Amino acid sequence: MILVALLALVMVTIFVAGIGFGPDPGRAATIPSLDPAKHRYVRHIYTNKAVYAPGARGRLLVTLANPGADDRTVQVVATIHRNTQILDEITNKATIGGSGNVLVDMDFVAPSDGGERGYRVAVTVKDAGGRVLDVAASAIDVQNSPLNARFPRQCWISHWDGKVDAASLIDSQIAWHCNTVQSYASYYRPELAPPPALDSWLSLSNLKVSRSVIRDVIDAAHAANMPVGFFQATGEAYSDWPKQKVRPSLSWGSFRNRCGLTGRCDADDMDQMPQSPDNWRQYGWQADHLDFFDPCNPEWQNFLLTRSIAPMLAQFDYDFWQADTVGAPVQPTFDSKGASLDTVRCLSTFTSGAAKRLKKPAILNNVSGWGMTDAAGKGTQPYLYRETWDFDTPYYPGLNGVIAAIMADMGHRDPRAIVQPGYINRTLAQKCETGARKNGCVVNPPAALLATAMFAIAGSTWMNHPDEGCIMTNVFVEGYHLPCSKALVDGLLSYKAFEVGYQNLLRDGVRDSERPCQMMSGGTGASIGAAGQVYLLGKTMPQFQICHLLNLTGLPSNAWSDLDGTMPAPKAIGPATMKLYYSGAPVRHGRNRLWWASPDHDNGATQLLDYGTGTDQGGNYVSFTLPALNYWDMVVLERDDHSPAS
Repeated sequence: MILVALLALVMVTIFVAGIGFGPDPGRAATIPSLDPAKHRYVRHIYTNKAVYAPGARGRLLVTLANPGADDRTVQVVATIHRNTQILDEITNKATIGGSGNVLVDMDFVAPSDGGERGYRVAVTVKDAGGRVLDVAASAIDVQNSPLNARFPRQCWISHWDGKVDAASLIDSQIAWHCNTVQSYASYYRPELAPPPALDSWLSLSNLKVSRSVIRDVIDAAHAANMPVGFFQATGEAYSDWPKQKVRPSLSWGSFRNRCGLTGRCDADDMDQMPQSPDNWRQYGWQADHLDFFDPCNPEWQNFLLTRSIAPMLAQFDYDFWQADTVGAPVQPTFDSKGASLDTVRCLSTFTSGAAKRLKKPAILNNVSGWGMTDAAGKGTQPYLYRETWDFDTPYYPGLNGVIAAIMADMGHRDPRAIVQPGYINRTLAQKCETGARKNGCVVNPPAALLATAMFAIAGSTWMNHPDEGCIMTNVFVEGYHLPCSKALVDGLLSYKAFEVGYQNLLRDGVRDSERPCQMMSGGTGASIGAAGQVYLLGKTMPQFQICHLLNLTGLPSNAWSDLDGTMPAPKAIGPATMKLYYSGAPVRHGRNRLWWASPDHDNGATQLLDYGTGTDQGGNYVSFTLPALNYWDMVVLERDDHSPAS
């Protein structure tokens, strides 16, 4: 959710600027578009569903634009790839009116060659003579796990006033390659579900929440094979809870002093957010602040599940509870008897037990890693969820270290996927919203692209798309977010398609490798991830040795969040000579392929590399020349082994 130190700043900016979601009720959502400066013909590519079961039928929806004044007939070819292999090719013809647009609806069958996988799709537009006019990339996500838990990619929906058509809103999220919806800010009160007869209510920040809109969005998401989770905290109540007819007991509270030793605790002694003297009533909100209860208190747990979570799941067809926290308390807390509280002690067992009771899964937000060791090692959450901040993990190498530590905590269990919300350009967004800054109020592309790459390289996914928005630049989902340029939207769509198309090589039990990759000439790189050089990360999984290159060349800092939005673009390098060390049997030409792919080059297509072989004190290696590096390259050696990753 949101951390105490930052939330108060956000509230001020929301109040100053106000919130608007669209002028016309029921308008169609904005589908993210490719940049006309890069793609003259292809405007949109997305599938009719977020996820397909192996062998299921699907539709690839391609919007074409005609840059000329005369009608034009073109051939559209969609090629489905699994790494270096071509699995299928679908061809359609279309006529585009002069300066017009046309939707090309292409039927396909989801591959069933390898279970749950990602597949890259290349869409090529040719003229009548076969000349290539445009090429763009998309991807197909094939899973049959409940909640799409093998490769989850969550996005937020936080506006429930009906101003945007639900079906097109889900299409927009699919176009961003989201496959799970987090229903944010749809609750009635943190501690209470809405009365069943209530048609609408106000969110904390006084935005209208319509019961029918929630149902419409859930129905549209389910039709697209997207599960929807209900966001609700594990230990919060509005500050006016003592005045409610149905209310929790003060004795279940979490207190910021030892008032219990005197026997005279009241609600003013409770741990709260934001801390006094700040308050939300001055902005016209529903509550002055939030009061915290001890999430480990069994009576509070029973109250929350009985009065809030279970009724909400009964009133709406949610698929899981998105169990939120605000992270570790910023000060010592105590129970109603004055004893010290350790509120992290039960988070995993509470949500695991709640899932059994609710008969629906719970996904716990381990903010800044709070309670993650327990959740990863003992919890029953279908996948893990860690809200990551610049102050808990400030640098690119730390993002990889976070995932490595979680993988270690999981031990020999089947590895579970990891989702990480995070925020960039926050200071810039605050200045732009309040008017302190007038120019340059857009998301900084280098920060967005490098962060998207780094989260994927580490083995998780960056959750960063709110509603129809591009990138989260505000900790409050309903609030103001910096817009993205057309070029950045294009780049992010390419990066997300790359992430899905190669998701098995990125998230399918991939681990850090002890076998390094090295840059011998053409650039400076190392495994430490220092500013000013290429960050080289070796990864391994059965049958594959992988080297990721994240380009920090020319960057003065290796901090990923780029708060002020001043990060420069890295200096492109290449060609570069390299070594990639590997384990297992020696590789041979004609049997073992070496290839590279990048969302920055050739629309993410695989490109074979010539290589030499050798052995030194580091072990067996292949030597090769990498043609180019802009932001992110992935080099893959196909090994012979069928043993566990080394």
